Amino acid sequence: MTNAQESMMIESMKNIWGGEGMVYRYGDVDKENERHGTMVAVHEQWAPLVHGWLDDVRKWGRYTGVQLVGNKIRKGEAETLDIISCYSPAVGSVQYDLQEAKLIKNETLKELSGHAEDNNTDGTEKITCPWQALREDLGDVIKKEESEHVTIITIGDMNFTWNEASRRANGKENKLEGTAKVRSKDWKLWAKVNMKMVNVLSDLMEEVVPTFYRVNSQDVKT
Repeated sequence: MTNAQESMMIESMKNIWGGEGMVYRYGDVDKENERHGTMVAVHEQWAPLVHGWLDDVRKWGRYTGVQLVGNKIRKGEAETLDIISCYSPAVGSVQYDLQEAKLIKNETLKELSGHAEDNNTDGTEKITCPWQALREDLGDVIKKEESEHVTIITIGDMNFTWNEASRRANGKENKLEGTAKVRSKDWKLWAKVNMKMVNVLSDLMEEVVPTFYRVNSQDVKT
């Protein structure tokens, strides 16, 4: 979105919902030809609770978060909530290809400099998949915040099985089979490890139905 579009959108949000005291954060990609990002906004009623923001460590606009600190004290600490808005580009999209190229370039540079094992989870695995990079980066954020006893809510569009080619194939490329099913399992494992969420539907289902159930909770998460 352009700067003009962003200003118009914010003004509309304030008029329709948030009030003049609404605060927001838009995590944009730096380069003009890569316009893409995520946003969180807080209604003016809750704006005083905003304590800080969480930004994409790679500055790719994949996630943006707000930290709210309440007045209630629990176990000697003020209750803190992180709300993180996420977006993962679909396979075949411009953003996916741009991120993939950057990751491959980064790995190549590390190999040339003799630091191929830096920043990889197990010291050997290369990260050249944009979704894997997002899982690693967002997972690190979640683990850090949880270690500080922060409650975390993630929202957004992960596109964890969507293939951009489906737009041209009437959805035929979007079945839970082949590569899409492998990608789905990767996201399910990440959700289980980092968000304590498990899929409530059978893995044998062919259509994409990303419904999750939070472990040790009565809430249904989608």
